[in-house]
Amino acid sequence: MPALLRTIEELVSGDRRVKDYALGVEAVAAAALLAGCVPEGHEHPGAALRPSADIAIAALRAIDTAYADDSIPTELAAEDANLRERLAAVEPVRQLLRAAIPPLQRETLF
Repeated sequence: MPALLRTIEELVSGDRRVKDYALGVEAVAAAALLAGCVPEGHEHPGAALRPSADIAIAALRAIDTAYADDSIPTELAAEDANLRERLAAVEPVRQLLRAAIPPLQRETLF
């Protein structure tokens, strides 16, 4: 888990434009792995591997940063004409991460 968090932190703490394609892909993959830790039905707030709200927020920001308008992953996806498909593919990850954030915190973020 610490390596996943470092990857996400590296992406969200640096320049908002992802210049390193590999870092963007790693951060989105890390976010997806963290989303997989959200319990089915989201009804188990004490689950051992459930990401904290802060981690879920950072993972969401990593996805946003990786797919910002001027990022390398976005530019490459646009060139391949599959940006919509890539964004659609990460939407379930975003939904699971949002489920890990308590409603009051979710309202202030999004």
